[in-house]
Amino acid sequence: MSIMNDPVRALIPLLNKNNETVCSIESCTGGMLGMMLTELPGSSMIYSGGMVTYTDALKTSLVDVPAVMIEINGAVSSPVAIAMAKGGLKKTGATHALSITGIAGPDGGTDEKPVGTVWICRASDDGTHDCRRFVFPGDRAWIRKAATTNAVCLLILHLMGQKGNAMPHEQEQA
Repeated sequence: MSIMNDPVRALIPLLNKNNETVCSIESCTGGMLGMMLTELPGSSMIYSGGMVTYTDALKTSLVDVPAVMIEINGAVSSPVAIAMAKGGLKKTGATHALSITGIAGPDGGTDEKPVGTVWICRASDDGTHDCRRFVFPGDRAWIRKAATTNAVCLLILHLMGQKGNAMPHEQEQA
């Protein structure tokens, strides 16, 4: 069992306590968050499912991210991460959604959005969301692991009633 299971080990009882569920909407992590959320026994009680929306077209068709939003802001942006999470809530009926969109590298980075730039959003059926921008150092594998772990931790913070942050560069809350 990998160290990546530790946040999920903490998440399962927090969600079970109130019969809540989570879904995952992923881009640069390619399903890694869904895998992480289902690795431990008991995950079937808290995980409603997920979607890998790796392309802009799938962000639009599967979770209703407006194409114009992607054109204006780029796929790696706060508005798109928020729309992904809110679309995931709507499509799955989960209590909470976690979305991840970013640039895992080694290519694709720019001065404005370097490799390692990742937006993670938590949206909940109570109408709240928390979207944060990270710039993770390291290679592709590390960036993807850091993104998935931080996504789960973002939901844990919400469930514990905390607004704290581990290492965000920018933050948008509602």
